[in-house]
Amino acid sequence: MIRGITLFICTECKKVFWAPDVEYDAMVYSVPMPCERCGSIRTMPMKLDPFHSDKLNPNKPLEKQLCYYSIYESIWKRIGRPDIDGTADEQYRTGMMFLNGEAWSMRNSEVAFYWFMKAAKRGHAQAQYQVGAMLDRMRYRYKYDKYLEEPPFCCTSYAEGTVYQWISKAVGQGLPEAMCYLGNMYRIGNSVEKGFEKAFEWHQKAIVSGCVESEYALGCMYERGEGVQPDLQKAVRWYEEAAKQRHVKAQAACRRLKE
Repeated sequence: MIRGITLFICTECKKVFWAPDVEYDAMVYSVPMPCERCGSIRTMPMKLDPFHSDKLNPNKPLEKQLCYYSIYESIWKRIGRPDIDGTADEQYRTGMMFLNGEAWSMRNSEVAFYWFMKAAKRGHAQAQYQVGAMLDRMRYRYKYDKYLEEPPFCCTSYAEGTVYQWISKAVGQGLPEAMCYLGNMYRIGNSVEKGFEKAFEWHQKAIVSGCVESEYALGCMYERGEGVQPDLQKAVRWYEEAAKQRHVKAQAACRRLKE
């Protein structure tokens, strides 16, 4: 894409516009650019490859230029419809695309959070887990209270749920990675009172669903005697289970304990 140019699409009026003097490789928006037509802040950044972007003329309507490209058609099919929200699963997948910078989306965690929150409110377990995990990470990356006041892609809805509450909602739907996350929260005392026994309990529950991270965590807890009596044999057993699934730290722990 042309350096210094970022394209946006408005989810309200479908206007496509670009913001000059924004470096593509260093996208820094915590909130999106307002729409040129309707002023809405519900706009999303678009990613185009150089083959497409080099042919764009900023002095001509972008919608007409982009309509010839399949990438624009793909975006239009996703969000250029009256019901742009889609299903909860579509909202979650849109969030994952922005979180990972996949396909047509530019990597942007704030936009990802916006879509995760929409899906989470509709009861999507994986989205609830992502909301909780992202809220947890935001506490360390931002001046939290100030960040919570910045609409619309931040946690203006913090009052609707804390880290613990969102993770617990996902746990209540049986999501193994959420159980593992909750176990780690209790293990280190993150957002909850530290408790090795509860941590051990949640990691055991996550293992039933085949959570490799919890298998590794149990190995660590047996080795260190966290919430249980130290037992190197059981520690090795759980490290080996995780190592079978190519968990790098578990493989290293197995080699260390077997030397």
